[in-house]
Amino acid sequence: MHQVIESILHRRLQSVPIADGKKIGLVLYGGVMGGIRGAGAMIALEEMGLAQAFDCIYTNSAGFANASYLMAGATQLGTSIYYEDLAGWRFINLFRFWKTVDIDFLITVMQERKHLPIEKILKSQTKLFVTLQNVQKHKAEFLEVHREPHEQYLELMRAATSIPYLHPGAVRIHGVPYMDIPMRQPVQHLEQAVADGCTDVLVIKNYREQLPQKIHESDQVYVVQPDASWKLSRLEHQPTRLKQACVQMGTLVNHTFGIEQEILLQYEKF
Repeated sequence: MHQVIESILHRRLQSVPIADGKKIGLVLYGGVMGGIRGAGAMIALEEMGLAQAFDCIYTNSAGFANASYLMAGATQLGTSIYYEDLAGWRFINLFRFWKTVDIDFLITVMQERKHLPIEKILKSQTKLFVTLQNVQKHKAEFLEVHREPHEQYLELMRAATSIPYLHPGAVRIHGVPYMDIPMRQPVQHLEQAVADGCTDVLVIKNYREQLPQKIHESDQVYVVQPDASWKLSRLEHQPTRLKQACVQMGTLVNHTFGIEQEILLQYEKF
């Protein structure tokens, strides 16, 4: 078993801070509806008792939403948003060219239908970082959510998921306009985790091309990525395909940690 996986497993059923000489980071990516793969991975981690095992979590886009529901202890609820609320044409509509992806609808779901308990996240000792694009400076910036007021949280979520060209307009945080990282722009949060002194880093990729090329898997970094044969569109809207992708990725994480069984979805409607 890889050193990073062993380090994480030693923290099972514990909550940071943990005096084991380690600083363990989790890196999560986006990918619009491909984020359901990361959501499946979060189900696996929570069910293994590892939701509070990470000192730091580095995210962008859908990865921020997935991490939020993990830290809130509500991964099944958060995952169901993809295949119950965002499936179909209400969230993604290719004919609604002025707002192809309706992020305002997503935020309403998090507020009302699948309430995100922000207070639980902010009480956690895990540092949660979200990567946003500063529209004025044309550069990515890392914001640590515990430094932001409670009422700002869903605005951070709105900014993190406001996909350039697919959702109009930036979101102002402290007067600065922010959006999601452009799809073709490399996201540097694995490098940030290493620079912050993480001794062990688990990377969950939703698509194989998301890993930065200049940092490779090593004794310090372990990467979980979908099989090359697994196909999933970033704009997928079929619930059955979304559920399948979720179960595939969550089960892969289970196998990585030595558990030979599939994850199960709470809202099973295959």
